[in-house]
This record gives sequence, structure tokens and C-alpha cells, in this order.
Amino acid sequence: MIHTHHSVYMLLSLLVAVFGSWTALDLFRRVRTHVGRARRVWLTTAAVAMGSSIWSMHFIAMLGFDPGSPVRYDVVLTILSLGLAVLATGVAFFAAASDGASRRQVVVAGTFMGAGICLMHYVGMAALRTAVSLGYDYRLVALSFAVAVGASTAALFAAGRERSMPWRAAAAVMLGLAIVGMHYTAMAALRLTATGVHAAASDVSVPPLVLAFEVAAGTLVILLLALAASLYDRRLDILGALDAGRVGYWELALPHMALSPSRRAKEIFGRTGSEALTYEDLLAAVHPEDRGRREAAMARALEEYANYDTEYRILLGDGAVRWVNVRGRVLYDARGRPQRMTGIVMEVTDRHRAFAAVAESEGRFRLIADSAPALIWMTDAAGLVTFANRHYETMFGRPADQMLGVGWAEILVPEDVKPYRRSFGKAMEARADFKHFTRGRDRHGRTLWFRCEGTPRFAPGGEFLGYTGCNVDITEAMVAQEQQRLLINELNHRVKNTLATVQSIAAQTARRAESPEDFREKFETRLIALSQTHNALTRGGWESASLGELLAQEFKPYAGEQVRVDGPDVDLPPRTAVTLGMVFHELATNAAKYGALSSPAGIVRVSWQTVLRAGEAALLVLQWREENGPPVKTPTRRGFGSRLIEGSVKGELGGVSRMVFDPTGFHCRLEIDLSDPADSASDQTTSAVG
Repeated sequence: MIHTHHSVYMLLSLLVAVFGSWTALDLFRRVRTHVGRARRVWLTTAAVAMGSSIWSMHFIAMLGFDPGSPVRYDVVLTILSLGLAVLATGVAFFAAASDGASRRQVVVAGTFMGAGICLMHYVGMAALRTAVSLGYDYRLVALSFAVAVGASTAALFAAGRERSMPWRAAAAVMLGLAIVGMHYTAMAALRLTATGVHAAASDVSVPPLVLAFEVAAGTLVILLLALAASLYDRRLDILGALDAGRVGYWELALPHMALSPSRRAKEIFGRTGSEALTYEDLLAAVHPEDRGRREAAMARALEEYANYDTEYRILLGDGAVRWVNVRGRVLYDARGRPQRMTGIVMEVTDRHRAFAAVAESEGRFRLIADSAPALIWMTDAAGLVTFANRHYETMFGRPADQMLGVGWAEILVPEDVKPYRRSFGKAMEARADFKHFTRGRDRHGRTLWFRCEGTPRFAPGGEFLGYTGCNVDITEAMVAQEQQRLLINELNHRVKNTLATVQSIAAQTARRAESPEDFREKFETRLIALSQTHNALTRGGWESASLGELLAQEFKPYAGEQVRVDGPDVDLPPRTAVTLGMVFHELATNAAKYGALSSPAGIVRVSWQTVLRAGEAALLVLQWREENGPPVKTPTRRGFGSRLIEGSVKGELGGVSRMVFDPTGFHCRLEIDLSDPADSASDQTTSAVG
């Protein structure tokens, strides 16, 4: 015989199956958030929802089944089929939800659940009372069993996964279709045979379609209640988590501004859990200086569909000030009109105090760093400068911000940049202390020397954070060091020259001495003259000596009325002073022995002047004249004094000397370039003097 199924019942059964699958998946997720008794309660609820929805789907579909004769049901077997569906689903859910359930365990549980659903179906078929005989095609029976097992296993795997809402919706539809498919596959296996016996009419006076809608409605109500319980439980979990995190929750109904705060939200605003906190109370608690900012944030959230996130101060009843962070989101209706706001509130007073302490600490650091007479800097882990103190601006005339990153390289002497980077790079690689000497140009263009030192910074966990360093201006020390080096070199050179001069004086004096006593006398006087010249240079810091002072020292042993000195102040370079000191000594000694100073009436006149020359150094012209002394005779041979004067002036100073032996008095003219002559080697000095 041919049996039929009405499409209305089919669609209604599919709706119940899909909604039941969605509910079961949602309820099964609640299992993950609970332990102990609560976990078992939610497992039982999920099993009842899944089992009852499967049974309801089967019952509604059977109401649409028309075998061609009146139908009634055995109540006991019908109730038994419901129990089988719930029991099989419950056992499978408990097995799949156990901690550490393996894939094999889930497959076994799915097989058990599928077998229970099949058994539920065929027990329900056995409860059918009609005039036809029921038979089955066992191949389709096996197929229905396979569909039931596959659908059940898929349901367990889907329930054990955390997925998005679209994924769960798709899974619920697929599971609903699979359950309905299993039912109609089993119905396709049904073979009806007429028996000729008339079945008794059903005792139920309710039409099948009405009964189907009643069963569907009852099932959907039960499922909706289960979902509502799930949502409420989820809300309690969220509120519990917020409360544990000392976070308050609030809802604001728009546009009436009816505020519904949680217990923690009330506590943050200084109220107890039993005290009311209205929106007007909240506004009154906001610090007057922060009300404008709070109102602007609220207006922006309502007008621009933006999230509400602001921080402001509130005043408590005891006068204490508290910082709060309030966040929320506006919910709109289908027309885009704001309906309500939901959000959280947190006390952030400690955070603001911490920020204030950090800001104060940073301010003290910057004050100390900016007051330090040195260049203080910090880098990040990549070696880029992140802080430079104000002394950079004082020294280089550029804002400290221009030193950040790699801007510091612009203040260094170009040829010193690569060596600096190479030295710093090696220190970075080794995470070692950094030390380097380099040069930079200040705001006036002067070249300065710096000693740069840095120390690596590390986090408590050992993470490298960068370097902190200080650059100190050591220009004065470097200049002093260079001056010391030059002075040492100059001293060495002058000692050599002095020894060479002494050696030459000794050799020439010994060559012309008539006896050892004569040698000693002449040698001592010449050494004393050399010493007096050195004394004059020492008083001038070995930078210069006065021409007048050299002559005054030389004429000191003689009567003042016998000496006439006339000329401007002239500072002689060291080498010129030493040479002229020896020349003056020889001239004075010769005048005392043979010339004007050997006679009481004799006079020595010394005059000089400087002649300026275009593009060249000044020329010193000195005249030495002797008067009223013994008659002068032209020497038959050149003595030591003549050779010293001519050799020193020409060889040492590059000048010109001219000596005239006039019978009325000796006359000597010297022309000397006043530029500082380069010091020569000691052998040149020896040959010039000798």
C-alpha cells in the first residue's frame, strides 16, 4: 500500500528539529562554564532539549503520516519513545562532555545516541495502531541507522567546539535536516499491507494538525525557556566576572535616562547595594571641572554612532575625589533611533595617581637632566636616541628634539661620524659599556672635544632596553694636553739649541783664549749674558722679550752717563731675543775693553726703529755708535765677536749686519726681520753661531 506525508507537518517537524539543535548547541556551551552539580544540570537540560525536540519532530511528522486508515497511538509506548530519546541524548552528552574526551569516545557516544534515536523512532512506530500491517525494508532501515549515527556524531562534535554564531546557525540547520532526513529515510523503509481488519477510531477528538501545532508550540516554548535560562545564566556569569574584576555594569534607557547600575557600579559611586543610584545622582557626582568633557563624550556617542569612552572625577559624600573610567555602547532600533546604552564603569584612581607619580618622577628627571652642565641622552633597543636634555640646545643652538633618532650626527665633525657609529655599534653588539672621544661644532662654529660614555639598560627580566649616556666637554683638557705636548717639544728643542749655543761659545772662546784663566773669564761672562736673555724670555712666558730690557741688562754694570738708549717698545720673538742678547753682550764687552766704555768720557749710543713694509713683517733697524773713546783701529783679523755678530744675524735671523771701524768711534748697523723665524735644528744653530 502507498502511504503519504503532508508537507505542513514536514515543515513543522523541520522547524522543531532545527530550533532544537540550535538550543542544544547553545545549552551545551554552558556546560563549559560550570563544574560539579551546575555542570550536570546544564548537561541534563541540553539532553532534554535535544531529546524532546527529536521526539517532537518525530511525533509531529507521524501526525502527518496517512497509512490509508484511521490511526491511534499506544500511550505507554509513545511515552517510552520520548524517554528513549532523552536517555540516549543524555548519556551521549555526558560522555562527550567529560574532560579529556577523545575523538574515539565521541564517536562511540554518537553511535549510542544514533542507536537510541533509531530505537525511539521504531518504538514510536510500534505505538502506532492502524488497520494495516507494518513491514520494513531492512536496507533502508540500515541507512536510517547510519543517518542517525552520523547526525548524532556530528552534533556531539559541533557541541564540543567554540565557534561563531553563523557557524552554530549553519550547524543547527544541517543537524536539523539530518534528523528529519533520518526520520523520513526510516519512513521510506516502511511497507504497509492491508489486513482487512478495521481499526478502532482514535479516542482523541483534537484534529491532527491542531495537535501538531500544539506539540510544536509546547516544544518551542520549552526550548525558548531553556534559551532564556541560558542567557540569564550567561548574564550572571558576565556580571560575576565583572564583579570579580571590580568592574561595574550599567544600562541607560533612552530617552528617559533611566539608569540601572549593578551593585559594583553603585559602590564605585559611593552607594551601597541597597541604595538607589539614578542618572541625576550620577550627574550630580561628576566633578564640576569634568562635566563638560563628559557631556561632550555622551553627545558624540549619540550623534556619531560612536562608542562612549571617557574618564572623569566624581565627588563622594565624604568629599573624597575618585577617578572613574566609563565605557558604553549605544543600541539603536530598526529606524536608527537610540534606544538604550549598556556599558561598564571602573575606578581608575590608583592608575591616575600612578600616572601622576610617573609624571612627577619624569619631571624631576628632566629638571635634573636639563640642569646638568653636560649632554645627557637615552636610546631605545635599536640605538636610536629617544631623549636629549636641554643642554644640547644651549651648546649647539638647536632644539633637543632635533637630536632624536639620528639627528645627533649633524652636530659632529663629518669625519668623526663613522668612527663614532662603529664604536657605538660594537658596544651595542656586546651589550657593554660605551666610551668614545669625538669632536663636534657648537652654535658659534667652534670645534669642541667630547668624552662620550654610555651604560646599557636592562628590564627586570633581562631584556635589553637601550643605553643611557652622558657627553662631557673636554675641550679645555684637550687644549691643555696639546699645549703641554707643544711645550715639552719646545722645551726639548730649546734645550738642544741652548746646549748647541753653549757648545759653540765654549769652542770659540777656547780657540781664542790666551790662557785657562782667560777662557774661564770670557766663557762665564758669555754664559751670564745668555742666562740674562733667558731670564727676560721667562718673564715673558717664552713668548717674547723686550728689546729695551735686553739692553738695560747688558749696560747695568756701566755708568749711566756713558749710555744713551733711544727707541720704541719692541717685543722680540724668543729666537731673535736669544741671538740679539749674545750680540749685545759681545758689543758691550768690546766697548768696555777697547771702545768708548773703556774711557770715562766715552759714550755708547744705541737707537732703533721699526720700518713697516707692505705685505711683510716689520723690519727692525738698530744703530750702535761709540763716541769719545780711544782711537779705533781696523782689526787685522776677525775675532770671535765679529764672527758671532755676523754669523748670528745672518745665519740665525736672516738679517744684515754692517760694522764700521771709524777712528772716531765704532759703528754697527743691524737690520732684522721681526717675524718669528722657524726654529732650526741644533746643527744649523751651531754653524750659524760658530
